[in-house]
Amino acid sequence: PAARGAEPANLNSGAEADSVLSEALGQVAGIDLTIGLSITRGRPERYARLLRLFAKDHADDMQIVRERLLQGDREAAERVVHSLKGVAGTLGVSEVYPLVVELNKMLRSTATVDELLAAIPAVDAAVKLVPADPMAWLLSATLARRMGDLPRAESDIGSAMEKAPDDAAVAYEAGNIAYAMDAPKAAQAAWERAATADAAGPIGENARRALQSLTAPPAPVTPTATTPATTP
Repeated sequence: PAARGAEPANLNSGAEADSVLSEALGQVAGIDLTIGLSITRGRPERYARLLRLFAKDHADDMQIVRERLLQGDREAAERVVHSLKGVAGTLGVSEVYPLVVELNKMLRSTATVDELLAAIPAVDAAVKLVPADPMAWLLSATLARRMGDLPRAESDIGSAMEKAPDDAAVAYEAGNIAYAMDAPKAAQAAWERAATADAAGPIGENARRALQSLTAPPAPVTPTATTPATTP
């Protein structure tokens, strides 16, 4: 197991972690980061959690809408779409919001069922855009690690690495997770990849600092003075 003396700075510094998380959020397709951070008072970790819940809770919305329309229950379909519209607008899921606004208008108009069904695939693809983005998996992994859910973090960073094997931020977080799981060799390899991939950037600098902390010699132990035993 890795020695648990002074952990690498990237695991202890909330400011650094938030900076990396905000940078990763800015690369996620289909979201408005300004809106997201405004509703969470500048807390990228909270915004990442809300995005993860959005992806989970609304992944099947368009399938439900399709089923309700085919069943002739237009009102139930509209309720699902209206709910999705509200959440997408609040969270700044900018790829979804205009499409779902238009679908909501169509449901309240005289559009035929066939016309409504034809509009569903575009909305469905936009809803699934966030979880398909490697940065979304990175965010989920970072969030899981910071919440102490290491198995989830390991699984999610694996998905991010499959989608973006050469990304510095993904490699950096893979190192964080490996270190937290007492796998220093894996952490070192991941941080080395991050340092190489972003040699002149902030992620590379953070990775180099983590490597230095990982390889730093342990602090010397100062012997304590002992009092000679007295002879009665």
